[in-house]
Amino acid sequence: MGTAFDDLAFLAGSENRPAVLLAVTERPHTRDELEAETGASRVTLGRILADLTDRGWIRRRGRQYEVTGLGRLVATAYRTFLETMETVAQLQPLAPWLPVEDFSFDIDRLEDASVTVPTHSDPLAPYRRAAHTQRQASSLSVLTNATAPQNIEVIWRRTTAGDLTIEAILTHDVIDTIQNDEQMASMFRDILASGQAEIRRYPGEIPFIVSVADDLVDIAIADEGGLPRGLIQVVDEEVRSWATRTISRYREQSVVLSVESFAD
Repeated sequence: MGTAFDDLAFLAGSENRPAVLLAVTERPHTRDELEAETGASRVTLGRILADLTDRGWIRRRGRQYEVTGLGRLVATAYRTFLETMETVAQLQPLAPWLPVEDFSFDIDRLEDASVTVPTHSDPLAPYRRAAHTQRQASSLSVLTNATAPQNIEVIWRRTTAGDLTIEAILTHDVIDTIQNDEQMASMFRDILASGQAEIRRYPGEIPFIVSVADDLVDIAIADEGGLPRGLIQVVDEEVRSWATRTISRYREQSVVLSVESFAD
């Protein structure tokens, strides 16, 4: 009797083997249909069908091949494995800086996430992507340890137009940076005067940037030097719940700022 590793190696050893198993799991197929769908040669397909039948994963009924109960179990497990590895591959560029220890959700909740990373031609791609989200959102809650002038400008335009409500929790260093830049300070005065915003100062360190824009969660990843390494965006209830709780935890220890906090 083969081991679980043997079965996995058998499936992974050929693109056509899992393709055939997954196809017949969806619905019964004739041999001609499988040949057309997988692109496998007739000889290769014949060998695969024989191997899958010998393992008890499929059976022939008339002119069609169908999955067995055991085969369906294997197909489901293999599909889950592939989805997990696709998630791993997507997050791999961010692995050295991903704050997994701060996540209270399973990492596979990021399976359908989109990941934006900086490139040589567009080193600010994560910020641009975040700004695009902010242009579409009607409400925004953000916890941040960094300033991004292009994102602040988007928030300024939308709050003063009455199109966006925002709650932002910022570190003391971020507040200092804004106060020492007249253009940003002026925008923050306008943002607060709009009645669309609540800006708070957190006295300690904030280890990462997270925001909730309507139903979309943004997790911004930076390296030890603060350089942006990527932006993870996902619509998922568990991730959103984690983000909301995280922001709430920092809110409890933060202080509300007024327009005068950014005065000349």
